[in-house]
Amino acid sequence: ALAAAPDALAGAAHALGLDAAMAGDGAVQTLELVALSAAVATLSQCLTGFGFGMVAVGILGPLQAEGDLPGLPFSAIVAVVILLSVPVTLAQVWEKREYVELDGVSVLLGAALLGTPVGVLSLQLLDERLVLTLLGTVIVLFSASELNNLFQDVQAARAQEELEAKAASSDSDDDEVTAAAEAAAAAAAASEEGRLVLKDERWAPVFGGLAGVLGGAFAVPSPFVVMYAAMRRWDTEPLRCKANLVFVLAAMRTLVTVIDAARGEYNDPVVLSSVLVCAPACVLAYNLAGTLEGKVNPTLFRGLVVGKLMINGFILLVPAILEAAGPSAAQ
Repeated sequence: ALAAAPDALAGAAHALGLDAAMAGDGAVQTLELVALSAAVATLSQCLTGFGFGMVAVGILGPLQAEGDLPGLPFSAIVAVVILLSVPVTLAQVWEKREYVELDGVSVLLGAALLGTPVGVLSLQLLDERLVLTLLGTVIVLFSASELNNLFQDVQAARAQEELEAKAASSDSDDDEVTAAAEAAAAAAAASEEGRLVLKDERWAPVFGGLAGVLGGAFAVPSPFVVMYAAMRRWDTEPLRCKANLVFVLAAMRTLVTVIDAARGEYNDPVVLSSVLVCAPACVLAYNLAGTLEGKVNPTLFRGLVVGKLMINGFILLVPAILEAAGPSAAQ
């Protein structure tokens, strides 16, 4: 399928008239890159439950800056990415509907849906660079803390396994078992020390509202939803965590898409045709993710979620870093 993709995309682009509408040969090159980024984003979304837009735009943004996406404005490329993400997330919601905990996400989702129109309407009032730089900083610091927590949990689990092995072994004496028990207790205490944990939904309106505003204004709703999930310890159960994340983010993304459609953001026929051309790449990636999903254990899943959240934070910080480094580089 990958080997045949360039010819298939070229044929589809010609059939839909995109090669003419998007300035000839550049159309096929751009569509190939958009389809590839959408496939990677779909795989990432299905394995962790969030981040389709940030992964796809994170790949395409630098390419656009280097002039490697001819024939299509970047605003249209972003619109294509958003329209591709909606069916992917809705398909995930349907597939994992039995694991969604409506009681656990209702407050978070309600606050997010209320905050989304506020974000759309307040876009002109917010300083995008400042808001996204602050958000990126918070995400990176939070992710670093969560990765440390994950390391401590792994150490505690290993100490517990060693204790159980010594207790079951006939070659171990009482002193060895006692020492292993003390080490396991110390590791367990270290894994809980300083951890940010939310035991109830008291903070759900805050995280949901912030996610809604950022999602409506800048199309980045996932960080605060993922941070809330991590602090509620949803990430210790992959199926429940992915189902809840996808359910909340799919509802928010669908609402934003409806609002944008009502404002005429998707009226360009090139955008809709490009979505049709790139959709098969998402279907292939979705099926591949289904094969890989059952092989991801809970610890690896937590690492994927937090690691990907940190990458998203760095993506948000890149513009500020480049802006700060520009004068020094020129000098």
